[in-house]
Amino acid sequence: MNKISKAFHNKATGKSVIIVFISLVLFLGVSIPLLNVFAPQYMNMPILENPTIYSYTEIFDTVEAWGQSGRIWQIIFHLTWDLVFPILVILFFGITISWQTKKAFNENSGMQNLNLIALLYSFDFLENITIEVLAISYPAEFKVIAFMKNILTAAKYASGIILILIVLIIFIKLFILKISRKNLIHLISKPSLK
Repeated sequence: MNKISKAFHNKATGKSVIIVFISLVLFLGVSIPLLNVFAPQYMNMPILENPTIYSYTEIFDTVEAWGQSGRIWQIIFHLTWDLVFPILVILFFGITISWQTKKAFNENSGMQNLNLIALLYSFDFLENITIEVLAISYPAEFKVIAFMKNILTAAKYASGIILILIVLIIFIKLFILKISRKNLIHLISKPSLK
């Protein structure tokens, strides 16, 4: 894990944070409209990735409602688009948190490893696998896979919230440090009244 943390730190500059953020925004901004143009029938399909706990019946009814072509679409979608998206999210948070911790903490601090929390978003990959298995195995209904899908979906959303909170908390720390430094400089440079 230390190698992964170092890899994030090696790439962590303000410029790389901006580049990965722009890549993520462009990916979403270009791919979603393209999918809506070239595959509109699939973009309006019911999905199993909302932050909801689905019942077994809801999951298996949704998989059935996709139809054969919809199930094939789900497999292709999760092996392509939904593979790139979590990679970009992990890179964004790994590099952003690394860049922030370089500025906010001593370089020998264990806080430098906070960037590894970005890997929590890997739950998205596991969630995708469960959806692919549900689509491939239809009409069989594997309740264990459906249960795991719910757990992994919840874990994916929880990890996203945790990552956003970490970025915000470190940002606040950096803001406080900046204000403290300015006040200290102001106090030092202020002429004494004698």
